Amino acid sequence: MSKMSAQLFSKTSVFGIFFILSIGPALGEARVFNIEKESFAAYLKGTYGPSSITNSLNSDSKGNNATLDSRLPYNLSGELGFVYATPVVALRFGLEVIRPPDLKDAKGTDAGGNNLYSLTSEMSVLVPKFSMDINMKHWEKAKIFLEIGAGYASLAARNSYTFTAAGKTQFSIPDFYEDLRAGAPLYEAGLGYESLLTDATTFLVEGGYRVLNFTSVKHNSDTTTFQGPLTKGTVATNMDGSNRTLNLNNYFIGLSLRFWLK
Repeated sequence: MSKMSAQLFSKTSVFGIFFILSIGPALGEARVFNIEKESFAAYLKGTYGPSSITNSLNSDSKGNNATLDSRLPYNLSGELGFVYATPVVALRFGLEVIRPPDLKDAKGTDAGGNNLYSLTSEMSVLVPKFSMDINMKHWEKAKIFLEIGAGYASLAARNSYTFTAAGKTQFSIPDFYEDLRAGAPLYEAGLGYESLLTDATTFLVEGGYRVLNFTSVKHNSDTTTFQGPLTKGTVATNMDGSNRTLNLNNYFIGLSLRFWLK
């Protein structure tokens, strides 16, 4: 387990244990279900972003005369939390982890196609969230709803550069890594359908759009990069001096389970 993954696990483990203990009493208890009369649930949610994004935390920081493909083909997230529902709205309080795929051993090459370095990059985003489901149409065991939500996202990322002999000659610096941090607001909206699965468990299918753009990324440790020595707290910039950013705006589709409690 990487250092970043261990930190993420420690932040969510207490919340996860409490979540599991909360849904326990609901499992295995059969009852007559009416979605309009249910009031409290724990939930699990996963999303998939089908459109490609670019890992711009490193794509413009690679040094002179080198190109790097940093496209990521999709985006994933997982969320857990609690729901308080009324016949009109349902309020969600959750914790979401957004996890784009890692960029592994991407090659930085010069104009002649010579490999100068390899780059491994990983990132994760932790988002405490508040969402509201506005009921548009409901039946006894199902409903259609409009979802809107907001939260504040914390980004943790690490870029590790390993140079070839040609790269060491060109850049004259040793292998290095960047530990990066940033924060930004998250907004999302979508349309969903909820229906009874078993006894007191419902499933949800959702589709929508997420707005999340990190516009000020900072180094979280001292390091020496293509731009020379940098100290913790320095704004991460590109070779032309512009700020590095990360745009995670993305369409998503989501699947959820809600465990309704008495």
